Amino acid sequence: MHNPVPITISDPIMMHDFAITENYAIFMDLPLYFRPKDMVKGSKLIFTFDATKNARFGVLPRYAKDELQIRWFELPNCFIFHNANAWEEEDEVVLITC
Repeated sequence: MHNPVPITISDPIMMHDFAITENYAIFMDLPLYFRPKDMVKGSKLIFTFDATKNARFGVLPRYAKDELQIRWFELPNCFIFHNANAWEEEDEVVLITC
């Protein structure tokens, strides 16, 4: 990693995995929230899944200079723990997850 690009998201999420192709990095903004302060309160788990929120993927060119180059794609609510593979086919990025 030569030039890190900070990515702004609205909430502290559990981003367990990401994927890289020849030209892109793919990040997941999924509705599993990481809230360690709730564990200290003793009333909740450290992770909370919000079934009312959508999921989304961010596709960022690998040599981007800033986060303005990321493209976000929304999808129905889900959680993905691991990516199996990612590659490019013409003008599409393919991501296999589980």
